[in-house]
Amino acid sequence: MEYVVYKVKNKLNNMIYIGVHSTENINDSYMGSGTNIKSAIKEYGKENFEKEILYNFDNKEDMLLKEYELVDKEFIKRKDTYNIIIGGGTFLVNDTLAVKDSNGYIYCVHKEDPRYLSKELIPVNTGMIVVKDKNKNNYQVSLTDPRYLSGELVPVRKNTVSVKDSNGINLQVDCTDPRYLSGELTHININKIAVIDKDLNTFQIDKTDPRYLSGELSGITKGKVSVKDSKGNTFMTEITDHRYLSGELKHTAKGNITVKDSNGIFHVVDKNDPRYLSGELTGPNKGKIFIYNSNLRKNKIIKSNDLNHWIKLGWIKGRKTFKD
Repeated sequence: MEYVVYKVKNKLNNMIYIGVHSTENINDSYMGSGTNIKSAIKEYGKENFEKEILYNFDNKEDMLLKEYELVDKEFIKRKDTYNIIIGGGTFLVNDTLAVKDSNGYIYCVHKEDPRYLSKELIPVNTGMIVVKDKNKNNYQVSLTDPRYLSGELVPVRKNTVSVKDSNGINLQVDCTDPRYLSGELTHININKIAVIDKDLNTFQIDKTDPRYLSGELSGITKGKVSVKDSKGNTFMTEITDHRYLSGELKHTAKGNITVKDSNGIFHVVDKNDPRYLSGELTGPNKGKIFIYNSNLRKNKIIKSNDLNHWIKLGWIKGRKTFKD
């Protein structure tokens, strides 16, 4: 048995793929099983690819060790490679995501792939939403689907909340579930925070974690701001970025407002949008009031006509009434 590390090259665009293969015939026709290389061969034709044997070993362990050495985190970030996971048989997909191009073709790429950063490739779920019908069957449809716009289909998470019980088991329940209102079930992210370490790995931890309290780990948005450029592309950047300070990049929320239409669907529009100025689109909290429960240390924004129900449950009316 031969254990080889090989490289496949697209002769039309010079993109490459490095993989490993165990075989009795070192010159067989195997070209790789990676998602992107298989898609590329199907698109361009096998005749437009050439294969080169880089290393030949007599055992699997050395073969995988060499692949791990070659196909590292920096390699899969490159824009000229079809590899999307770290080599060595670990099948790590950290920092990769599923995207689609303008033709609807789906790929997996590294989060720092230039095509993804430039918006040439967008997340596969962009413009889509998971909904349910009156029989509680779930679907994924376009945000412009007439059934969604008419209210026939509603978001699966509408009026629901992700919670956990005392054993740490996650559940999805209605916002009015007595167990959630009483505090028996708590929000899954309560006392949690998303952080980043010195190697730029991101994950979620408890706010009382010593590494967070000591400053070893910091919040992922610390010192950052969400901005948009002149083309409307949005991204996060350092608050000290000279482009932001000069006004070249503007805060994503500048001049915008969150509103809802007559179907209760939320949008973000310019403050001078005629539909907002005319009252066709209204502020998301119009007709709602703020209430709180001092015992549970929680607060909510509810519909005005639901107030008596919540008062009976021990919630107290707040001072703020939303008019916009």
